[in-house]
Amino acid sequence: MSAAIAPTGEAALVQTIDVPYRVEVADAAAFFELANVAMSLADLVPHLTTLAPLQSSPNGGSAPDQATPDSRDGDASLPQPHLPPDMKECRVALQFPDELLFVSDAVVSDMFRLMDDLRERCDSLQAIQFDFVILADTQYSACCVDEVAAQHIAANVLVHFGRSCLSQASHMPVLFAFGNFPIDVDHVSQSLANVPNALVIYDVMYAHAMPTLAAKVAPTVRFAAIERHVSSTNGSTHYTRNLPTKEDLDADTTVVVIGPPSPLVSHYSLVFGQHSQLLHYDPLSRECSRPRSLLMKRYALMTKARDADIIGIVVGTLGVANYVDMIANLKKLIKSHGKKYYTFVLGKLNVAKLANFSEIDIFVLVACPESSLIDSKEFYRPVVTPFELTMALDMSSSWTGEYRLGFTDVMHQMAEHMGDEPVDGLDQQQTPVAAISSKPTAADSDAESDTDPDQPYFSLVTGTFKSRAKVENNETIHAKIQDLALYKSGQVALASPAAARQLQTRQWRGLEMTPSAEKSLEVVEGRFGTAAGYADEPEVETGKGRRGG
Repeated sequence: MSAAIAPTGEAALVQTIDVPYRVEVADAAAFFELANVAMSLADLVPHLTTLAPLQSSPNGGSAPDQATPDSRDGDASLPQPHLPPDMKECRVALQFPDELLFVSDAVVSDMFRLMDDLRERCDSLQAIQFDFVILADTQYSACCVDEVAAQHIAANVLVHFGRSCLSQASHMPVLFAFGNFPIDVDHVSQSLANVPNALVIYDVMYAHAMPTLAAKVAPTVRFAAIERHVSSTNGSTHYTRNLPTKEDLDADTTVVVIGPPSPLVSHYSLVFGQHSQLLHYDPLSRECSRPRSLLMKRYALMTKARDADIIGIVVGTLGVANYVDMIANLKKLIKSHGKKYYTFVLGKLNVAKLANFSEIDIFVLVACPESSLIDSKEFYRPVVTPFELTMALDMSSSWTGEYRLGFTDVMHQMAEHMGDEPVDGLDQQQTPVAAISSKPTAADSDAESDTDPDQPYFSLVTGTFKSRAKVENNETIHAKIQDLALYKSGQVALASPAAARQLQTRQWRGLEMTPSAEKSLEVVEGRFGTAAGYADEPEVETGKGRRGG
């Protein structure tokens, strides 16, 4: 990423390489509406019960009293929380993507100024010292909340800046500052004039301009509004898109996605591409085009996933709500079909990381809806979404083109397929693996009663018949390991599974396989002279004289 920071008071220009948009920020407080962020942070303080004390307290860190309307003093429009004496420091993590990191210093300065102003007007906030920490280089996608990095610095609140996938966080209170990215509203309205019956889905970066755009377009143009929700338990903020169902869309409805080229366009091209026409308006190039359909490409990945025997579950997020439950349901689904799985936590994905596990037939990525759709053309093995794996393993039904990416929707799809309730990931983690691996599911019972489990099926990938033979579950493997334990001379030789033994024996040895067999080299005196003639070379008669030592 390349960035140029302009002097104070002038526009700062950032031109990035890895993202498809540019932004000019002259006033960070106005661009991110930091005044609203500061007010939301002040409203959130009464919900925080784990603020770090600056000094010891005699009450041992009791929980804060509940804020009531009568407990406010000073300005009635400001929050007046009652806090225990030991709650002195509130650490706020400010998460920036790479393309907005240049403005982080100005944001911190403005946040200090705004919080100082609020503390002067709110007596109960004067006992709180706000500490701001900048987070960059997220472990996973920048559109998701990086709760792990915030927990490493013991942050109480996280503020996410820039574009977001709007995935709800798991534990930490979160605030969002999307930014008022520039957009030519007049040109957008002119482009929508030819699409009277349109459903507009916009990126969060341009949410500030949608009320103005709605006033300029035809009344028949609908907008998928982004609704803000504030949790009553911890004061955290999350957003949802008010999307219509496919039954609510008319046959002549055109879905228009406003935003830069991003996974958001791919997401809704799959969700609505089967039922409606889809257009993409790029505010940067000011062009309106029809995105390429991805349905056939994703269907080809489903076909490959159906033939996979060993599946790798790649954890692509540690902060999106219900990701633990999603992993638990994937494990149950894979085991119900007699296949093996391995779980990988690799951080940001690249080709080299996944290529280290050549034994895996296909990977399923558990991530936010926008990060799940990656182009695996260059990867050694295909990478699919949990929904695609569910449809691939469900051979009893055909795919209608409906596409789901949200964890809740996919888990209900899995439950319908297996004839069971979704698994709670936390409960499954407390249960031994061997105890749950051998339980038959409804899908297993139906399959065994209707069809022969050993009957092969025709593979559309290889053009041949493929066996349905199931691998042994973990309980059977553990029992065989105990039977193979050899007792001799007071020692125990334990036989490990083939896959575990394979991974344990693989290691990098360098270019030389036996470096320990080499003898250490001694320092010796080198040659003296120049390339024209060294001292140890014999003298040679030439036409131009004598050469050599």
